[in-house]
Amino acid sequence: MSIRYASLLALVLSMVSVGSAQAQAAVKVIHGIPGGDLGLDPELPVDINVPGVGCPLTNVRFGDISDALALPAGSYDLEVRLSTGDCTGDVAVSASGVPVEDGENATVIAHLDADGAPALTKYTNDASGTEEGNGRVAVHHTAAAPAVDIVGYQFAEGDFIPLVVLEGVTNPQSAAAEVPADFYSVSIAPAGGDALALESLAIGEAKLTLIYAVGSLSTGSFQLLVDVQDVGISETPAIVTVIHGIEGSDLGADPSLPVDVFVSGVGCALTGVTFGDISPRLEVPAGSYDIAVSFSDGNCGGDVAINATGVPFAPGENATVVAHLTEGGAPTATKFTNDVSPGPGRVAVHHTAAAGAVDIDLFKPYFLWFRQVLGLDGVTNGQSASQTLSPRNYIAIIKPEGGRKPLFIGQVPVEKNTAVFVYAVGTPSNHTFQVIVDTQSIE
Repeated sequence: MSIRYASLLALVLSMVSVGSAQAQAAVKVIHGIPGGDLGLDPELPVDINVPGVGCPLTNVRFGDISDALALPAGSYDLEVRLSTGDCTGDVAVSASGVPVEDGENATVIAHLDADGAPALTKYTNDASGTEEGNGRVAVHHTAAAPAVDIVGYQFAEGDFIPLVVLEGVTNPQSAAAEVPADFYSVSIAPAGGDALALESLAIGEAKLTLIYAVGSLSTGSFQLLVDVQDVGISETPAIVTVIHGIEGSDLGADPSLPVDVFVSGVGCALTGVTFGDISPRLEVPAGSYDIAVSFSDGNCGGDVAINATGVPFAPGENATVVAHLTEGGAPTATKFTNDVSPGPGRVAVHHTAAAGAVDIDLFKPYFLWFRQVLGLDGVTNGQSASQTLSPRNYIAIIKPEGGRKPLFIGQVPVEKNTAVFVYAVGTPSNHTFQVIVDTQSIE
Protein backbone atom coordinates (compact mmCIF):
# COMPACT_ATOMS: atom_id res chain seq x y z
CA MET A 1 0.00 0.00 0.00
CA SER A 2 1.44 3.34 -1.04
CA ILE A 3 -0.07 5.80 1.40
CA ARG A 4 1.53 9.09 2.36
CA TYR A 5 0.66 8.87 6.02
CA ALA A 6 2.08 12.26 6.83
CA SER A 7 -0.18 13.74 4.18
CA LEU A 8 -3.11 11.80 5.57
CA LEU A 9 -2.51 13.39 8.95
CA ALA A 10 -2.43 16.75 7.23
CA LEU A 11 -5.63 15.74 5.44
CA VAL A 12 -7.63 15.05 8.54
CA LEU A 13 -5.72 16.56 11.48
CA SER A 14 -5.49 20.04 9.96
CA MET A 15 -9.02 20.24 8.50
CA VAL A 16 -11.13 21.30 11.42
CA SER A 17 -14.72 21.76 10.25
CA VAL A 18 -13.89 21.93 6.55
CA GLY A 19 -17.16 21.99 4.65
CA SER A 20 -18.10 22.67 1.06
CA ALA A 21 -17.20 26.35 1.59
CA GLN A 22 -13.51 27.00 2.16
CA ALA A 23 -12.64 29.12 5.20
CA GLN A 24 -10.95 32.46 4.54
CA ALA A 25 -7.70 33.38 6.25
CA ALA A 26 -7.69 35.75 9.24
CA VAL A 27 -4.73 38.14 8.93
CA LYS A 28 -3.71 40.84 11.42
CA VAL A 29 -1.26 43.64 10.62
CA ILE A 30 1.15 45.07 13.22
CA HIS A 31 3.13 48.28 12.91
CA GLY A 32 6.43 47.56 14.67
CA ILE A 33 8.76 50.25 13.28
CA PRO A 34 9.55 53.20 15.60
CA GLY A 35 9.71 56.16 13.24
CA GLY A 36 12.46 57.83 15.26
CA ASP A 37 14.84 55.02 14.23
CA LEU A 38 14.41 56.21 10.62
CA GLY A 39 14.66 59.93 11.42
CA LEU A 40 10.87 60.35 11.06
CA ASP A 41 7.83 60.98 13.25
CA PRO A 42 8.16 58.47 16.14
CA GLU A 43 4.60 57.21 15.47
CA LEU A 44 5.39 56.86 11.74
CA PRO A 45 1.78 56.83 10.45
CA VAL A 46 1.45 54.56 7.43
CA ASP A 47 -1.19 53.19 5.05
CA ILE A 48 -1.30 49.52 4.05
CA ASN A 49 -1.82 49.00 0.33
CA VAL A 50 -2.57 45.68 -1.39
CA PRO A 51 -2.07 46.27 -5.14
CA GLY A 52 -5.01 44.99 -7.13
CA VAL A 53 -7.14 44.66 -3.98
CA GLY A 54 -7.31 48.04 -2.29
CA CYS A 55 -6.25 50.15 0.67
CA PRO A 56 -7.63 48.27 3.70
CA LEU A 57 -5.76 50.16 6.48
CA THR A 58 -4.87 53.84 6.79
CA ASN A 59 -3.13 55.98 9.42
CA VAL A 60 -1.66 52.94 11.18
CA ARG A 61 0.81 54.06 13.88
CA PHE A 62 3.74 52.44 15.66
CA GLY A 63 2.45 49.83 18.11
CA ASP A 64 -0.96 49.47 16.43
CA ILE A 65 -2.37 45.96 15.98
CA SER A 66 -5.19 45.78 13.43
CA ASP A 67 -8.35 43.75 13.64
CA ALA A 68 -8.23 40.50 11.68
CA LEU A 69 -8.74 40.95 7.94
CA ALA A 70 -10.63 38.15 6.12
CA LEU A 71 -8.72 37.22 2.97
CA PRO A 72 -9.37 34.47 0.41
CA ALA A 73 -6.50 32.06 -0.21
CA GLY A 74 -3.95 33.43 -2.65
CA SER A 75 -0.68 35.28 -3.07
CA TYR A 76 -0.58 38.97 -2.20
CA ASP A 77 1.75 41.90 -2.79
CA LEU A 78 1.91 44.23 0.22
CA GLU A 79 3.05 47.83 0.47
CA VAL A 80 3.55 49.95 3.58
CA ARG A 81 3.33 53.59 2.47
CA LEU A 82 3.87 56.83 4.41
CA SER A 83 0.34 57.83 5.33
CA THR A 84 -1.71 60.12 3.13
CA GLY A 85 -5.00 58.47 4.07
CA ASP A 86 -5.43 56.93 0.62
CA CYS A 87 -2.31 54.75 0.08
CA THR A 88 -0.64 57.18 -2.35
CA GLY A 89 2.38 58.06 -0.17
CA ASP A 90 5.95 56.90 -0.65
CA VAL A 91 6.59 53.19 -0.14
CA ALA A 92 8.51 52.53 3.09
CA VAL A 93 8.69 48.76 2.74
CA SER A 94 7.04 46.15 0.53
CA ALA A 95 6.81 42.40 0.01
CA SER A 96 5.78 40.43 -3.08
CA GLY A 97 3.91 37.15 -3.34
CA VAL A 98 3.02 36.74 0.34
CA PRO A 99 1.07 33.43 0.48
CA VAL A 100 -2.19 33.07 2.39
CA GLU A 101 -3.89 29.69 2.88
CA ASP A 102 -7.54 28.81 3.49
CA GLY A 103 -8.35 28.98 7.20
CA GLU A 104 -4.89 30.30 8.12
CA ASN A 105 -4.44 32.52 11.18
CA ALA A 106 -1.55 34.85 10.34
CA THR A 107 0.15 38.08 11.36
CA VAL A 108 2.06 40.40 9.05
CA ILE A 109 4.39 42.75 10.93
CA ALA A 110 6.31 45.74 9.62
CA HIS A 111 9.52 45.81 11.63
CA LEU A 112 13.27 46.40 11.51
CA ASP A 113 15.64 43.66 10.43
CA ALA A 114 18.77 42.84 12.44
CA ASP A 115 20.64 45.67 10.67
CA GLY A 116 17.90 48.26 11.23
CA ALA A 117 16.34 48.27 7.75
CA PRO A 118 12.52 48.14 7.35
CA ALA A 119 11.15 44.66 6.65
CA LEU A 120 7.85 42.81 6.36
CA THR A 121 7.43 39.32 7.82
CA LYS A 122 4.43 37.02 7.85
CA TYR A 123 3.96 34.55 10.71
CA THR A 124 1.44 31.70 10.74
CA ASN A 125 -0.07 31.40 14.22
CA ASP A 126 -1.03 28.12 15.85
CA ALA A 127 -4.61 29.00 16.78
CA SER A 128 -5.65 25.46 17.64
CA GLY A 129 -7.27 24.90 21.02
CA THR A 130 -5.11 24.30 24.08
CA GLU A 131 -5.48 21.63 26.69
CA GLU A 132 -7.68 22.52 29.65
CA GLY A 133 -5.76 24.75 32.09
CA ASN A 134 -3.17 25.77 29.48
CA GLY A 135 -2.45 28.73 27.24
CA ARG A 136 -0.07 29.15 24.31
CA VAL A 137 2.65 31.77 24.00
CA ALA A 138 4.75 32.65 20.94
CA VAL A 139 7.71 35.03 20.99
CA HIS A 140 8.99 36.71 17.78
CA HIS A 141 12.37 38.41 17.27
CA THR A 142 11.51 41.37 15.03
CA ALA A 143 13.96 43.94 16.42
CA ALA A 144 17.17 45.54 15.21
CA ALA A 145 19.22 43.36 17.53
CA PRO A 146 21.62 40.41 17.40
CA ALA A 147 20.69 36.93 18.58
CA VAL A 148 18.81 36.97 21.89
CA ASP A 149 17.98 34.60 24.73
CA ILE A 150 14.31 34.49 25.76
CA VAL A 151 13.31 33.06 29.13
CA GLY A 152 9.80 32.73 30.54
CA TYR A 153 9.73 32.54 34.36
CA GLN A 154 6.78 31.14 36.33
CA PHE A 155 6.40 32.13 39.97
CA ALA A 156 6.00 28.95 42.02
CA GLU A 157 6.86 27.89 45.55
CA GLY A 158 8.11 31.36 46.40
CA ASP A 159 10.57 31.60 43.53
CA PHE A 160 10.72 32.32 39.79
CA ILE A 161 11.29 29.09 37.86
CA PRO A 162 12.47 29.21 34.21
CA LEU A 163 9.77 27.29 32.37
CA VAL A 164 10.50 28.32 28.76
CA VAL A 165 14.11 28.83 27.70
CA LEU A 166 15.01 29.82 24.11
CA GLU A 167 18.63 30.56 23.31
CA GLY A 168 20.22 32.28 20.31
CA VAL A 169 16.98 33.39 18.62
CA THR A 170 17.75 35.61 15.61
CA ASN A 171 15.66 38.10 13.61
CA PRO A 172 13.03 37.08 12.31
CA GLN A 173 12.84 33.73 14.12
CA SER A 174 10.07 32.82 16.54
CA ALA A 175 9.20 30.02 18.93
CA ALA A 176 6.00 28.87 20.64
CA ALA A 177 5.08 26.71 23.62
CA GLU A 178 1.93 25.58 25.42
CA VAL A 179 2.23 26.33 29.13
CA PRO A 180 0.02 26.26 32.24
CA ALA A 181 -2.15 29.37 32.44
CA ASP A 182 -0.49 31.68 34.99
CA PHE A 183 1.46 34.90 35.47
CA TYR A 184 4.93 34.91 33.92
CA SER A 185 7.94 37.19 33.70
CA VAL A 186 9.49 37.26 30.23
CA SER A 187 13.17 38.19 29.95
CA ILE A 188 14.86 39.06 26.63
CA ALA A 189 18.63 39.50 26.58
CA PRO A 190 21.46 39.46 24.01
CA ALA A 191 22.67 35.88 23.72
CA GLY A 192 24.71 35.24 26.86
CA GLY A 193 24.17 38.80 28.17
CA ASP A 194 22.05 40.72 30.65
CA ALA A 195 18.30 41.29 30.23
CA LEU A 196 17.18 44.16 28.02
CA ALA A 197 13.47 43.72 28.61
CA LEU A 198 11.61 42.17 31.51
CA GLU A 199 7.83 42.13 31.29
CA SER A 200 5.11 40.48 33.37
CA LEU A 201 2.44 38.71 31.37
CA ALA A 202 -0.70 36.81 32.20
CA ILE A 203 -0.98 33.72 29.98
CA GLY A 204 -4.68 32.90 30.04
CA GLU A 205 -6.36 29.56 29.65
CA ALA A 206 -7.38 28.91 26.03
CA LYS A 207 -5.55 32.10 24.97
CA LEU A 208 -2.85 32.61 22.34
CA THR A 209 -0.41 35.28 23.54
CA LEU A 210 1.80 36.62 20.74
CA ILE A 211 4.87 38.66 21.79
CA TYR A 212 6.85 40.74 19.29
CA ALA A 213 10.23 42.25 20.23
CA VAL A 214 10.50 45.44 18.14
CA GLY A 215 12.63 48.56 17.91
CA SER A 216 16.37 48.92 18.11
CA LEU A 217 18.95 48.20 20.81
CA SER A 218 21.29 50.92 19.63
CA THR A 219 18.67 53.70 19.84
CA GLY A 220 16.94 52.49 23.00
CA SER A 221 13.58 51.96 21.27
CA PHE A 222 13.58 48.20 21.98
CA GLN A 223 10.25 47.08 23.47
CA LEU A 224 7.59 44.37 23.34
CA LEU A 225 4.22 44.41 21.57
CA VAL A 226 1.63 41.88 22.74
CA ASP A 227 -1.42 40.49 20.95
CA VAL A 228 -3.82 38.09 22.72
CA GLN A 229 -6.32 35.90 20.84
CA ASP A 230 -8.96 33.42 21.99
CA VAL A 231 -8.32 29.86 20.76
CA GLY A 232 -10.59 27.77 22.99
CA ILE A 233 -10.08 24.38 24.59
CA SER A 234 -9.16 21.54 22.26
CA GLU A 235 -11.78 18.82 21.98
CA THR A 236 -11.05 15.14 22.30
CA PRO A 237 -10.25 14.03 18.73
CA ALA A 238 -12.11 11.33 16.88
CA ILE A 239 -10.26 8.13 16.00
CA VAL A 240 -10.80 7.32 12.32
CA THR A 241 -9.90 4.29 10.18
CA VAL A 242 -10.20 4.34 6.36
CA ILE A 243 -10.85 1.14 4.38
CA HIS A 244 -10.77 0.60 0.59
CA GLY A 245 -13.52 -1.95 -0.04
CA ILE A 246 -14.12 -1.78 -3.82
CA GLU A 247 -12.79 -4.68 -5.88
CA GLY A 248 -11.83 -3.04 -9.17
CA SER A 249 -13.06 -5.79 -11.50
CA ASP A 250 -16.62 -4.94 -10.39
CA LEU A 251 -16.10 -1.65 -12.22
CA GLY A 252 -14.23 -3.15 -15.19
CA ALA A 253 -10.92 -1.90 -13.80
CA ASP A 254 -7.72 -3.25 -12.24
CA PRO A 255 -8.83 -5.54 -9.36
CA SER A 256 -6.57 -3.63 -6.93
CA LEU A 257 -8.24 -0.37 -8.08
CA PRO A 258 -5.60 2.15 -6.93
CA VAL A 259 -7.25 5.42 -5.91
CA ASP A 260 -6.22 8.88 -4.77
CA VAL A 261 -8.02 10.96 -2.15
CA PHE A 262 -8.52 14.71 -2.53
CA VAL A 263 -9.83 17.00 0.21
CA SER A 264 -11.03 20.52 -0.59
CA GLY A 265 -8.82 23.13 0.99
CA VAL A 266 -6.05 20.59 1.63
CA GLY A 267 -5.21 19.05 -1.72
CA CYS A 268 -4.15 15.58 -2.79
CA ALA A 269 -3.71 13.74 0.50
CA LEU A 270 -3.63 10.00 -0.38
CA THR A 271 -2.29 8.29 -3.47
CA GLY A 272 -2.16 4.67 -4.61
CA VAL A 273 -4.57 3.25 -2.01
CA THR A 274 -5.56 -0.27 -3.15
CA PHE A 275 -8.43 -2.70 -2.52
CA GLY A 276 -8.34 -4.17 0.99
CA ASP A 277 -6.09 -1.49 2.47
CA ILE A 278 -6.82 -0.48 6.08
CA SER A 279 -5.32 2.80 7.25
CA PRO A 280 -3.69 3.32 10.66
CA ARG A 281 -5.80 4.86 13.43
CA LEU A 282 -5.92 8.60 12.85
CA GLU A 283 -6.65 11.31 15.40
CA VAL A 284 -9.12 13.67 13.72
CA PRO A 285 -10.36 16.95 15.19
CA ALA A 286 -14.15 17.03 15.46
CA GLY A 287 -15.77 18.58 12.41
CA SER A 288 -17.17 17.88 8.93
CA TYR A 289 -15.08 16.87 5.93
CA ASP A 290 -15.53 16.75 2.15
CA ILE A 291 -13.62 13.94 0.45
CA ALA A 292 -13.27 12.99 -3.25
CA VAL A 293 -11.96 9.56 -4.28
CA SER A 294 -10.57 9.38 -7.82
CA PHE A 295 -8.97 6.73 -10.00
CA SER A 296 -5.27 7.03 -9.23
CA ASP A 297 -2.90 9.00 -11.40
CA GLY A 298 -0.63 9.85 -8.48
CA ASN A 299 -1.83 13.43 -8.07
CA CYS A 300 -5.65 13.24 -7.69
CA GLY A 301 -6.20 14.21 -11.33
CA GLY A 302 -8.09 11.08 -12.35
CA ASP A 303 -11.85 10.68 -12.82
CA VAL A 304 -13.74 11.08 -9.56
CA ALA A 305 -15.52 7.90 -8.45
CA ILE A 306 -16.86 9.04 -5.06
CA ASN A 307 -17.79 12.46 -3.64
CA ALA A 308 -18.54 12.37 0.08
CA THR A 309 -19.58 15.77 1.44
CA GLY A 310 -19.97 16.89 5.02
CA VAL A 311 -18.84 13.64 6.66
CA PRO A 312 -19.14 14.41 10.42
CA PHE A 313 -16.85 13.26 13.22
CA ALA A 314 -17.83 13.89 16.84
CA PRO A 315 -15.35 14.50 19.70
CA GLY A 316 -14.04 11.14 20.95
CA GLU A 317 -15.85 9.17 18.26
CA ASN A 318 -14.25 5.95 16.94
CA ALA A 319 -15.28 5.62 13.31
CA THR A 320 -14.46 3.80 10.09
CA VAL A 321 -15.01 5.25 6.62
CA VAL A 322 -15.41 2.52 3.99
CA ALA A 323 -15.29 3.06 0.22
CA HIS A 324 -17.61 0.35 -1.12
CA LEU A 325 -20.38 -0.45 -3.60
CA THR A 326 -24.08 0.29 -3.18
CA GLU A 327 -26.63 -2.48 -3.57
CA GLY A 328 -26.84 -1.51 -7.24
CA GLY A 329 -23.04 -1.60 -7.69
CA ALA A 330 -22.24 2.12 -7.68
CA PRO A 331 -19.20 3.41 -5.75
CA THR A 332 -20.03 5.13 -2.46
CA ALA A 333 -18.58 5.80 0.99
CA THR A 334 -20.17 5.08 4.36
CA LYS A 335 -19.09 6.09 7.84
CA PHE A 336 -19.68 3.61 10.66
CA THR A 337 -19.35 4.56 14.33
CA ASN A 338 -17.57 1.73 16.16
CA ASP A 339 -18.51 0.49 19.63
CA VAL A 340 -15.15 0.28 21.39
CA SER A 341 -16.49 0.50 24.92
CA PRO A 342 -14.77 -1.89 27.37
CA GLY A 343 -15.90 -5.50 27.24
CA PRO A 344 -14.70 -9.08 27.04
CA GLY A 345 -14.93 -9.06 23.24
CA ARG A 346 -17.15 -7.88 20.40
CA VAL A 347 -18.01 -8.69 16.76
CA ALA A 348 -19.59 -6.21 14.33
CA VAL A 349 -20.60 -7.24 10.80
CA HIS A 350 -21.23 -4.57 8.13
CA HIS A 351 -23.13 -4.96 4.85
CA THR A 352 -21.09 -2.98 2.29
CA ALA A 353 -21.50 -5.28 -0.73
CA ALA A 354 -23.35 -4.93 -4.04
CA ALA A 355 -26.14 -7.23 -2.87
CA GLY A 356 -29.70 -7.13 -1.59
CA ALA A 357 -30.68 -7.67 2.02
CA VAL A 358 -28.81 -10.43 3.83
CA ASP A 359 -29.21 -12.54 6.95
CA ILE A 360 -26.26 -12.51 9.34
CA ASP A 361 -25.74 -15.34 11.82
CA LEU A 362 -22.95 -15.90 14.32
CA PHE A 363 -22.48 -19.29 15.97
CA LYS A 364 -20.49 -20.42 18.97
CA PRO A 365 -19.07 -23.97 18.66
CA TYR A 366 -20.18 -26.01 21.66
CA PHE A 367 -18.98 -29.64 21.82
CA LEU A 368 -20.71 -31.39 18.88
CA TRP A 369 -23.15 -28.62 18.00
CA PHE A 370 -23.32 -24.87 17.40
CA ARG A 371 -25.20 -22.33 19.46
CA GLN A 372 -26.43 -19.18 17.71
CA VAL A 373 -25.27 -16.01 19.47
CA LEU A 374 -26.33 -13.48 16.81
CA GLY A 375 -29.12 -13.72 14.27
CA LEU A 376 -30.25 -10.73 12.21
CA ASP A 377 -32.49 -10.93 9.15
CA GLY A 378 -32.90 -8.44 6.33
CA VAL A 379 -29.74 -6.38 6.86
CA THR A 380 -29.44 -3.96 3.93
CA ASN A 381 -26.47 -2.22 2.33
CA GLY A 382 -25.00 0.37 4.71
CA GLN A 383 -26.37 -1.35 7.82
CA SER A 384 -24.42 -3.31 10.44
CA ALA A 385 -24.96 -5.49 13.50
CA SER A 386 -22.82 -6.09 16.58
CA GLN A 387 -22.72 -8.36 19.60
CA THR A 388 -20.64 -8.39 22.80
CA LEU A 389 -19.09 -11.85 23.18
CA SER A 390 -16.66 -13.79 25.31
CA PRO A 391 -13.25 -14.51 23.77
CA ARG A 392 -13.15 -17.62 21.52
CA ASN A 393 -13.55 -18.64 17.86
CA TYR A 394 -16.95 -18.06 16.23
CA ILE A 395 -18.48 -19.04 12.91
CA ALA A 396 -20.02 -16.25 10.81
CA ILE A 397 -22.55 -17.01 8.05
CA ILE A 398 -23.85 -14.40 5.60
CA LYS A 399 -26.56 -15.42 3.13
CA PRO A 400 -29.22 -13.71 1.00
CA GLU A 401 -32.31 -12.83 3.00
CA GLY A 402 -34.41 -15.98 3.40
CA GLY A 403 -31.96 -17.99 1.30
CA ARG A 404 -30.09 -21.17 2.06
CA LYS A 405 -26.89 -20.91 0.05
CA PRO A 406 -24.34 -18.86 2.02
CA LEU A 407 -22.44 -16.00 0.46
CA PHE A 408 -19.80 -16.36 3.17
CA ILE A 409 -18.90 -18.89 5.86
CA GLY A 410 -15.81 -18.20 7.92
CA GLN A 411 -14.21 -18.34 11.31
CA VAL A 412 -14.07 -15.15 13.36
CA PRO A 413 -11.57 -15.37 16.23
CA VAL A 414 -12.34 -12.99 19.10
CA GLU A 415 -9.53 -12.35 21.56
CA LYS A 416 -9.86 -10.88 25.04
CA ASN A 417 -10.63 -7.14 25.07
CA THR A 418 -10.80 -6.86 21.28
CA ALA A 419 -13.49 -5.86 18.80
CA VAL A 420 -13.56 -7.55 15.40
CA PHE A 421 -15.10 -5.49 12.59
CA VAL A 422 -16.15 -7.51 9.53
CA TYR A 423 -16.98 -5.75 6.25
CA ALA A 424 -18.78 -7.73 3.53
CA VAL A 425 -17.68 -6.27 0.18
CA GLY A 426 -17.76 -7.11 -3.52
CA THR A 427 -20.50 -8.46 -5.80
CA PRO A 428 -21.93 -12.00 -5.46
CA SER A 429 -22.91 -12.18 -9.15
CA ASN A 430 -19.30 -11.39 -10.14
CA HIS A 431 -17.92 -13.89 -7.58
CA THR A 432 -16.02 -11.07 -5.87
CA PHE A 433 -17.98 -11.22 -2.59
CA GLN A 434 -15.57 -11.45 0.36
CA VAL A 435 -14.89 -9.91 3.75
CA ILE A 436 -12.30 -7.46 5.09
CA VAL A 437 -11.54 -7.84 8.81
CA ASP A 438 -10.24 -5.12 11.11
CA THR A 439 -9.47 -5.66 14.81
CA GLN A 440 -9.22 -3.00 17.53
CA SER A 441 -8.50 -3.07 21.25
CA ILE A 442 -11.42 -2.27 23.60
CA GLU A 443 -9.59 -2.38 26.94
